[in-house]
Amino acid sequence: MVGRRTITNYGLVFHFTVISKLGFMAYLQKFKNYKNSKITTIGVLSIQGSFEEHKNAVSSLGIETVLVKTKEDFEKIDALILPGGESTTMYSLIKEYDLEKLLIDRIKEGMKVLGTCAGMILLSKNILGLIDIKVDRNAYGRQLDSFKTEIEFQDKNIEAIFIRAPKITSFGSNVEVLAKFEDNPVLLKQGNILVASFHPELTDDRTIYEYFLEEIWYTKS
Repeated sequence: MVGRRTITNYGLVFHFTVISKLGFMAYLQKFKNYKNSKITTIGVLSIQGSFEEHKNAVSSLGIETVLVKTKEDFEKIDALILPGGESTTMYSLIKEYDLEKLLIDRIKEGMKVLGTCAGMILLSKNILGLIDIKVDRNAYGRQLDSFKTEIEFQDKNIEAIFIRAPKITSFGSNVEVLAKFEDNPVLLKQGNILVASFHPELTDDRTIYEYFLEEIWYTKS
């Protein structure tokens, strides 16, 4: 179920994805419904963290993606990604830009949101309290302790990169555990909120984004 852990020190990561003709046609078929649905734009909060990597990942699937930094930007989006980064800094900037109430209101109104690493911490009961989980920040170690491994999700193994990752210490009965690493939940869902301890934006595997988009599409269809 779980692959061998490989210790790696991740700094700035650039990813270039080469898709074969057959793979490209599969992508076109898979996302034909997304582009023809009511989805218009996926936003990525861009005040701090790995927002460019998330934007590139979603854009690679043919979905319109914008960086979100102002209240006006929120008017352009149908769903939001909260990236990895530094959760304390990110939360301070959210308050500085006067985005906290708007962010909370949109999510409570049903906007789909994906929070990864620091984004998961923001959504947890530790900070915003929008998903019924508590986390231990940096529980998987410091930057030098970063690693990549494989986790099982949707009956297949996907690559997962952990960088100063939080660990779930408790979660409510209304929270669904979608994937685990070493018997610890690392991918969870509650209603319109999806959170991950790891960084899907730093791999070429788009499974998490595909799942997120499917959740949006089924809601809007």
